[in-house]
Amino acid sequence: MQGNHAYKQSVLIIAVIVAMIVGLAAGIPIGDSIGKTSALSEQTSEQIAQKNKEYQDLSSKLQEAEKTISTAESYDIETLKQQQEQLVADIEAKQQKLDQLSGNITRELQDTVPNGTWQVGSNMKAGKYRATEDVSGMDCSYTVYIDEALWTREYDRDILQFDAPQGGYPEFTAEDKQEVRIKNCPTFKRID
Repeated sequence: MQGNHAYKQSVLIIAVIVAMIVGLAAGIPIGDSIGKTSALSEQTSEQIAQKNKEYQDLSSKLQEAEKTISTAESYDIETLKQQQEQLVADIEAKQQKLDQLSGNITRELQDTVPNGTWQVGSNMKAGKYRATEDVSGMDCSYTVYIDEALWTREYDRDILQFDAPQGGYPEFTAEDKQEVRIKNCPTFKRID
């Protein structure tokens, strides 16, 4: 029996040696296959982790999209259209009020003129104007030109009336198509 056992051991050792020789002849080192398996396992784990992250990102985007769709579906289109129409009507009403107020201001400006250049018949009414307060110490001056073409004047040739009063409530008269320039004065108001 002992000889049989020794025989079996010898066969086993020979088989292992033959397997190692065959493996070496085939170019597969025994320890290398364990390393390759480990590297492959690590690479596969990294790919799985990357795919899990991509899945989580896509899942999050899907949830956001579903929430947006749900919110959009919750709106009542008819109610939104009615709200839009009401807003448009409100804007038109406010624009009419603004136009009315602007018209009132324009009419007031045509009867009352502050410092600046004014065209009679365009943005101020023709008539006689008086300063609304005493001009003492104001270095006030005003000029009435014969026509509206201020930029074509040559010196004082087209000046109809000029005054630089030192005090009091000065007056001037302006007619259609004339131009008035007021400088450093209080407001002038039409008195007739």
